[in-house]
Formats: sequence, structure tokens, C-alpha cells
Amino acid sequence: MSTYTNPTCKTGSTLVKSRCQCKTAKKTAKKDKYQEHWALVKGQYSSNKPSDNQLKVRRRRIDQVYSLYDKIKKLDKSIPNPKKWRYPPEYCYNIQLQNMIKDMQTELKDNLKDKIKN
Repeated sequence: MSTYTNPTCKTGSTLVKSRCQCKTAKKTAKKDKYQEHWALVKGQYSSNKPSDNQLKVRRRRIDQVYSLYDKIKKLDKSIPNPKKWRYPPEYCYNIQLQNMIKDMQTELKDNLKDKIKN
């Protein structure tokens, strides 16, 4: 009597039971919605080539810009979409993104005050 054991697969693979062989999952290309290729060029986003941590901060800041845009859009329908701005957030320097967030936070606060007054 022999005991049967299932074959083991490498990490990232799944067992195809009908054929008793391992199938590697295909990696799908991730859509580059933050224009990472632009930011990776030295001097574009920061003076040096950004590190992985800097790119995570960049993504978080861009997300924050779009989040603030959504909140402002609820109060002021005339604000254009950030993708149509002269400098879209995906193509802004680090300092530009920081200033954009500050300005949008101020605008949101002002719009909320105006709404409360009216």
C-alpha cells in the first residue's frame, strides 16, 4: 500500500488537479495611473531619482488631491477635473503637490464656511 501525496507547487503557482501539474499565475500589467515612468526620471519629480518610499508618498498625495477634489466638487460644481488642469497632479513636482493639497484644503474650508452661512 503506497500513500499518495499531492504535488507541491512553487510560490505563486496553483495546482491544476485534473493534470497533476502546477500552473503559474500570469502577472497582468498594472495600469500606470500615476505616471510612474515620468516620476522615475531624475529631476522630474525630485532632484534625484525617487526611492520606493518617495513614490508611495507621491501616490498618497495624488490620492489626497483627488479625494479633496471630490469633496470640493460636491460643494462647487464648477471646479474642473484635475486631469484637465494646466498641471495635473500626476505630473507635478513634490513641492507642487504639497502646495496643491494646502490650497485645496483651504478652498474646501472656505466652501464649507460659505455653505454654512447660506
